[in-house]
Amino acid sequence: MVAAREPLRALRRASTIIVTRKAASDTVVAAVRQAVSAAAPEVPVAVASLAAGPLRTLAGDERPLASLRGARVVGIAGIGWPPAFFAQLTAAGARVDGAPYPDHHRFTVTDVAQIRRYAVPGAIAVCTLKDAVKLEGLWPREAERLWYVSQRVEFEFGVDAVLAALEMLGRIRPAHTRFPASHRTDS
Repeated sequence: MVAAREPLRALRRASTIIVTRKAASDTVVAAVRQAVSAAAPEVPVAVASLAAGPLRTLAGDERPLASLRGARVVGIAGIGWPPAFFAQLTAAGARVDGAPYPDHHRFTVTDVAQIRRYAVPGAIAVCTLKDAVKLEGLWPREAERLWYVSQRVEFEFGVDAVLAALEMLGRIRPAHTRFPASHRTDS
């Protein structure tokens, strides 16, 4: 699945294009690279994977992702493409029942009750960090802990273009960033 928030022609305004993936195959990534390169041939393209790291809780507990191997998991995701997150959990060896929500979903007590009601008894609740922050105050204390998968970015292709774009951003000093003396924090 290719998710785009704007038409491909909008890529011509970019200084660098970063194609990200969690679970897309090499064939899909190659097709996306080809499509963005055709739409914006002058713009450098990079490919970054979002690699799953350890499981964590907001309280600071941590366990290896491999601990999900063979476990029943209720995957909770209010992100742009929840199936990619569920595929990541499946690739880690979990047996996943997905609870997908729209991107930027504001979870409610009713949502949490529904997730818990339909989850297989004893299933491990795993979500994204973005969703863990939203669910923290709603998740019942007596329930199984709520875990999130940490993510790290790994560049597969085009890291030099990304570094050059970041370097250029560091050089930009727009006039509107100058503050009056009364607003300065430096001494």
